[in-house]
Amino acid sequence: MNSDVRRAFLPRVGSFFFAFAALCICAGGPGTGTAHAQTVSSSAQAQFPVGGMTLTLPAPQDMVELGNQRSLFDPAVPDTNRLIAAFILQKDLPALHDGSKQILTHYAMVEVLRSGENMTVSADDFKGIADSIGKQAGELVDSSFKQSEDEFNRKMKAMDLNLQVTGKPVMLGTFFFKTDAYSFGMTAPVTANGQTTSMIVGTILLRVKSHIVFAYFYSAYKDEQSPGQVRATSEQWADAILAANQ
Repeated sequence: MNSDVRRAFLPRVGSFFFAFAALCICAGGPGTGTAHAQTVSSSAQAQFPVGGMTLTLPAPQDMVELGNQRSLFDPAVPDTNRLIAAFILQKDLPALHDGSKQILTHYAMVEVLRSGENMTVSADDFKGIADSIGKQAGELVDSSFKQSEDEFNRKMKAMDLNLQVTGKPVMLGTFFFKTDAYSFGMTAPVTANGQTTSMIVGTILLRVKSHIVFAYFYSAYKDEQSPGQVRATSEQWADAILAANQ
């Protein structure tokens, strides 16, 4: 595998789970009172600029993309990454405007690594990255936990938010591995405003038009079927993104 590609992408695996923070950050606040129709894209074929090209990102399930309000998710994104798209359920849109501090139980994000946004990645290099993550995901998360935690805490303090990840993520293993798509699962308890919710994330590594993007689908743990549901939705979403960009 190309050494530049390895150095660019593999160390970033450990910071993915901090996007769990988004479950509360996107609740209402100053300046979020604009009309939904002006800020939310419900198009299944929305276009997003990435690395000098345009990607089509279908929404997972019945979600909508937040348009110019996706910046509400920015605090949950590592400094190394750029947020491309953020999706929530249609029924959760009022939480953006009414200040209810509602905890989101389903949401999704797509990000790109800033230093790798313009990097062209071959099929063989993508397979090498996915193979390495499959073997080392737990170790990569553990090795970068402290640095990611410090960054997260700094952002939460600056925003005066009572939010924390209350334990290291538990790895759920590989969800799927296919041409141009690899996914693994994690779960972690998140405490927001005194309420703790166990969240599951399907982390998806995608090679789209020879560029790598990261997609994340989040869902609250309800019962023993929850991980399987996240896995199925993550795979369906990955297939839809790849198909839309052929």
